[in-house]
Amino acid sequence: MSMVMPAVEEIILEIVHDEYVLQLRVGCKIIASAVLEERALVKLSHMGRSYARRHGMRFLDVARN
Repeated sequence: MSMVMPAVEEIILEIVHDEYVLQLRVGCKIIASAVLEERALVKLSHMGRSYARRHGMRFLDVARN
């Protein structure tokens, strides 16, 4: 399960370890997900940055840490 509990003004890209899935979420709402692979990581990272910029939010990429 996820270990990060973000504020609503943050968009998070994370890996769900139990399922080996990448997910992009705002608070508890998942806005995109993909099977874990480098190509998906790059695409969801770009999508997250773009979404955060459009909505005045902070983007956190915890999938790379």
